[in-house]
Amino acid sequence: MDMLALLLPARCGACRRRGSGFCLDCAATLAPECFSLTGTPPLEVVALGRYEGPLRLAVLAMKRGRRDVAQTLGRCLADVVGHVDGAIAAAPTAAHRRGTRGFDQALLLARALGGASVSLCLEGASQRGAGRAERLARRVRFSGGDVAGRRVLVVDDVCSTGGTLLACARALREAGALAVEAAVLARAERSPR
Repeated sequence: MDMLALLLPARCGACRRRGSGFCLDCAATLAPECFSLTGTPPLEVVALGRYEGPLRLAVLAMKRGRRDVAQTLGRCLADVVGHVDGAIAAAPTAAHRRGTRGFDQALLLARALGGASVSLCLEGASQRGAGRAERLARRVRFSGGDVAGRRVLVVDDVCSTGGTLLACARALREAGALAVEAAVLARAERSPR
């Protein structure tokens, strides 16, 4: 047995129960949903649930650097999404956030969905603290494998205004993607801006 795991056993990112990054009891509270973001064309998104309760606590633990929580939530998302027929792209994460956490949570989630097929790269400015209009106006740049004629699934942690996901979809369509959909851990209520 791994000595570190013996000394510091994994705990649920939500309820702190020993066992894994997100325990079965907390996973039972998930209420997956599908929704559309208004765009041209609209973007279809699947989420594990609302950004509240145990899911919110687990996402916050992941954002504070809990890689085990990210991996467990990624497996939960993979169960909801199922087989991905196409490429997978991780939404951009700011470099300083990657440095603080020690990992890129969107990339880790994307890998849980598609294994080695995650080879696409999206780059953009941080959306944190930006209002809805500003988020929707920001550009995301695509650099990576060829997406021409391919279906692409964009993966992120939380969808609040939808600005990041819509910007990613636009960049991928401009690069020739046939169709773009998205998957997120949580859907936050939109702020009244």
